[in-house]
Amino acid sequence: MRPKHSSVGGSDKSLIRWRGQQKLERVRQIASRSGQSLNQMVNSWADMVIAQSDAEASFLAAAARGNPERGLRLIEKLNRQDRKNRISGAKP
Repeated sequence: MRPKHSSVGGSDKSLIRWRGQQKLERVRQIASRSGQSLNQMVNSWADMVIAQSDAEASFLAAAARGNPERGLRLIEKLNRQDRKNRISGAKP
């Protein structure tokens, strides 16, 4: 979804111009069911995007400093623990 910013002189108070009335109504319904206003929901989305970006940057920085062999050993150790504890998704 790629929102358009409203024009400066427009009468629309929203910063987002939705493409398609059905999409807007659907998002309003979801916001209402979760007890949020549309603006609160958009702010939550923005928080999630920022958190994802920060996590990616942190991961990439750690990967640049990391030791691939040690990382693979840690993954194998976790897989062994998962198999031992019969955690779903563990490789046999």
